[in-house]
Amino acid sequence: VSTQSTWVGVLDAIRIRKESFPIRRIFSNFYARYGDFDPLSKNKPVEDLEKEGFDFKSGCQRIIEILFQSVRNDKILFGKTKVFMRQDISNLLDSVLAKWVIV
Repeated sequence: VSTQSTWVGVLDAIRIRKESFPIRRIFSNFYARYGDFDPLSKNKPVEDLEKEGFDFKSGCQRIIEILFQSVRNDKILFGKTKVFMRQDISNLLDSVLAKWVIV
């Protein structure tokens, strides 16, 4: 099985994922988790924002800009449908969220 996995490229895909951006979230999921940091959210549920045609990609970008004024592109990227993050950025976001919830 390990030989077959090597030929199919599964092991390479796993290695690349570990080295690059292991955290990948769909924009609406990212926004559901961290949307309270976006001043334009007005604390509306994601479902309501979807019905209004909200641009989740722009919302996610705003959140990152607000929390981390200057994040290098080697730490976080925005694709067509997902946010790609390195583990350290995900950890920082979760720690900020935890502090936000406690306050």
